[in-house]
Formats: sequence, structure tokens, C-alpha cells
Amino acid sequence: MSFDAINLQRRFDVFIKLYYLKKANQKASLGRAAYLLSIHCLNNFIEYDDNKKIIKCGSGDFEKSFEYTFKSIEKSGFQREYSPIPIINGKPINGAHRVAISIYLNKRVATEEVKTQDYTNFPYDFFVERQYPQELLERVFFNMIKHLPNTYCACLFPSSEDTHNEFLKIIENECTVVLDYKKGFNRIGKTVLMEILYSGEDWLGNRKNKFNGASDKYSRCFLNKNEVRIICFQFNNNEPNIERVLKFKELYRAIARKLKHSIHITDNDDETSRLIESTLNENSMHWMNFQIIRALPKFTKKMLEFENFLIKNNVDKDAVIIVGGSVLAAYGLRDTDDIDFITMKSSSADIAMDIDYDCHNQYFADLGIDTDCYFDESYFFNFMGFRFLKVEELKRFKLKRNEYKDRVDLKLIEQLKPNNYIILSKMRLYYLIFKCYLINIKIKPTVKKILYKLKMIS
Repeated sequence: MSFDAINLQRRFDVFIKLYYLKKANQKASLGRAAYLLSIHCLNNFIEYDDNKKIIKCGSGDFEKSFEYTFKSIEKSGFQREYSPIPIINGKPINGAHRVAISIYLNKRVATEEVKTQDYTNFPYDFFVERQYPQELLERVFFNMIKHLPNTYCACLFPSSEDTHNEFLKIIENECTVVLDYKKGFNRIGKTVLMEILYSGEDWLGNRKNKFNGASDKYSRCFLNKNEVRIICFQFNNNEPNIERVLKFKELYRAIARKLKHSIHITDNDDETSRLIESTLNENSMHWMNFQIIRALPKFTKKMLEFENFLIKNNVDKDAVIIVGGSVLAAYGLRDTDDIDFITMKSSSADIAMDIDYDCHNQYFADLGIDTDCYFDESYFFNFMGFRFLKVEELKRFKLKRNEYKDRVDLKLIEQLKPNNYIILSKMRLYYLIFKCYLINIKIKPTVKKILYKLKMIS
């Protein structure tokens, strides 16, 4: 079975394992912290076989087993005769590590439909109830949204905050909540959020008139408050159903009594992805809240041409990071018709160079800057469907190169407010890593010592 046919909406644990694999080569990996904290929630680092005999004890055992299984599937593919994944109506009820590895390696998964009621799901709310860090849940979801088709996002505005939980009651019998989070916006951020949610609406306006229709809309939605609650959900049959989504909005608006200023729900996967990429990335949140909204005709035209250029060369946009003056243009600091970019090493050879676009991989390498890490969400923000290098890294590059044009751009960058949110976010995440190591150090030897004395393990 193709992994696209597997329904993972109630297996958030699989996405955590996928996140671990994606981040495995990073130092002080958040992926490792996410994985070990999830195992701590699932079984406190002890796993039994069918005969109640301990087969794994401590974080080291789980990591070694994961690595062994990964190498086996990487070398030989998914071995059906070893043990197919048991599923019920397309939903896996066991074998989460093997499912995650097969998805990561793009290997077909051997499955077997079974009939049993003796199984446990591990959805998003399972981890919330066990106080799994919300910051990590959001990062995992950001990375896995492409594996969750037919996901809708309901934006519940402050104008109806007393009735937000009523929306959960409306959808509870038909849908599964896959993420529930809140984000805060200033005046600029509210304007940009309106553009993201209502792009193409005549009343909204455009960058030339600074989206002059947005202020009236957000003032009615926010009522001088700043925080939006976003609930991501899927229908239980994992199918799209825009008719029911429209009905949900109608029912909620009747309860909230705020007409169209209480809720907005995305209509399709593209709208969902754009909202998720904008609100679950601290760099994108900084871009939303601190940009200068202005018309950028040369930049906009050039980006559309660059998109066609990538399509012509069969290069995925996610394999490209926009750098240079385009980052400043995205923030509204200055217009530009010069597009510079870096690519993944595996993609750089596939791009036929064009005089209008410059691949800057070598520029960065000559300055001793490793660009591999730039494809992690910690280093980019999303705009126009592209990934742009975060402004702090662009500043580092320009300080090192220190040409005249760099010094001019550095003065423009100083106009932007520092990203204190990112600094605080990093502090929280490094705390999570530290907490994870404490769990590893404290629990593993203690548990093994007790079990050894009880002669339960050798």
C-alpha cells in the first residue's frame, strides 16, 4: 500500500517519529527531544512483548531499535514476510516506527486489514493530555502538513472568544482535531492575516493601497484584542467535504452572533498550507508583524518569472531558499528585480543558470557559511509560496561580505525590530532538549537497576 492511502489522522505519534528522522543529523536535535518525550508519554521507556516480557527499557533501547529498523528498511525495503502493518479501515494500529520510516524513505508499506477492538490511537489530544510541549506539537505539525491532505483550519477570532469551545462541539461527531493553537498579532500582522485569509476579495484592497479594506475587517474580528485561535481538523473518513464545512460556519455564526466576523475556515489544502506556513513558523510570524506593507512591482513581477523558471527546470520550490535583496523586498524595505537563491546540493546541478537569477551557494561557502541548515524551518520564512532566508542570517552574510551594497542594506535591516519572539522560542526549545536529556539520564539507569534486581532483565 502507498503511504498516501494510510490514514494517519489519529496517529500523531507517527508524525513525531517522522520529525525525528528529518532532524536526525542536526546537533542538539529537536527531533530527538520530540521523539524521546513522546516515548516518555507513550510508555515511560518500557515496552513489553505479547508475553509481558520486557523487550525495550530506557531511551537508548528505543533509539537503537529505531536505527536498526531504519537501516533494514533502507537497505531491503519493507519486508512483508517480516510482519505487515495491521490496519483497520486504512488506519494503522501498530508498527508506528516502520510506517514512519517507510514514509520518510518513500517505500511502499505492506499492510493487513484486521478485525479487532483491542488497539489504542495516539492522536494530538493524547499528547496534550499528557502535557507534551505545545511548541513541539506545532513544529511537528508544520513539518507534516503535506502528509495530512483534506485538513481544514478554523480561525476563531477574539470577537467570539466566549463561544470558541462551541465549535469543537459542532464538529466532534464528524471530525478529528489534529492541532489546536493560538497566535498573537499586532496591527500590521492583523492586516497581513486578513490578506492570507481573504486573498482575492475585492473589498480587501492590495499592497498598493496597503490593503485598505483590511482594517475595518480586523477591527470587527479582533475587537482591540490580539490573539486568534486556530483549530485544524479532518473529517473522520479523511475525505474533503466543503458542504459540511460551510454548514459548520453557519452553525457557529448562529451561536456566536457575530455574523462573518467570528470565524473563517479554509476551503482547500492550498489555503490550509498557506495559513500553517505563515503562523507555525516564528520567522513567518516576525515577517507578518514587522514588515512594511507597500507595493513592490519589480519584485512581484520577477518572483512570478522565477517561479516559471523553476517549473521549466523541474525544481521543487521547497528545494530553494531566496536570499539577498529579495529578503528585504519581502519585508517591504526596498524593491528589487534581482533574484538570488541557494539550493539543496541535490538540486543545484538540475538548474540551468539564467542571467537574471544567481545561485549563491558558492558565495556563502566562500565566506565559510554552511547553507545545509537553511532548509530547516528555523532559518526561513514563507511568502508567495517560497522560502526566504530569515533576516538575521542575511545580516550575518552581509556583515561577513561587507561590500558597499551590503552596508547600505544593513542600515535598512536596522529598521526592523529584533525578533524577540524567536529568541524566547529558542530558549524554550533548548529547555525542552535539556529536559529530554534529564529524562534520559535520570530514568534509564534507575529503571534498569530495579528491573535487574527483580531479575526481569539480564
